[in-house]
Amino acid sequence: QVTCENKLSLEALMVLLSSMARDLQGDFLGYLGPIVSAVETLFATGGGQDAAIIEHAFTGLYRICKFLVWELTGSIEAFAECAVPLLFNRLDHVRSFAAEWASFVFRNAEPSKVRCGVVLLAGWPEARSCGAPVGTRLEAVGLLVAHSLLSTRDHMHSKAGAVFSLLLDLSFSAPSEAAGDMNRDSAASVALITLHKLRDLNRKIDLSLPLAVLSGHLKELV
Repeated sequence: QVTCENKLSLEALMVLLSSMARDLQGDFLGYLGPIVSAVETLFATGGGQDAAIIEHAFTGLYRICKFLVWELTGSIEAFAECAVPLLFNRLDHVRSFAAEWASFVFRNAEPSKVRCGVVLLAGWPEARSCGAPVGTRLEAVGLLVAHSLLSTRDHMHSKAGAVFSLLLDLSFSAPSEAAGDMNRDSAASVALITLHKLRDLNRKIDLSLPLAVLSGHLKELV
């Protein structure tokens, strides 16, 4: 078990784990949840205030996901559930790093899979949300989606329009059509937060694509 006292071993441990993920592929999937839980415990016991620990932990998690990306995108709801302790962490900066890390998997997933992940996270039960209030959870989901829509820091990727359209479909659907515990208001909040976070990530980002999608949905209501 890695603690703040023996943090110098963390980088080597994460390199070892990512090498195992590369070699074992799908057989490694069952270990990702316990690894994320161990990282969350490390952050909760002081590591969340140590820049080196945060860097080594998320670099390692990113490498693991890079080697498992096709397996993770195929079961994105399981990945989203695994990522909850970090995505909804009580520390703001940990949530920010977690959103950027998890966005790698969401970015490589098909839009329909992204929708499933968003529905799961936005409707996550409060009793299992690491103490994060609903506003914090929706903000975390919006930041995750915003990161996932970017192919580079300055441009959105080719599937961004389809992903945003699916978010708005949820926003304008009747409550009974919004899957899980996520209702129409939550979906609309995630869509608007995503736009806001995109602009926060880069003031120069061109928002014409998501705004055009939004305009199209509004015209359908008239």
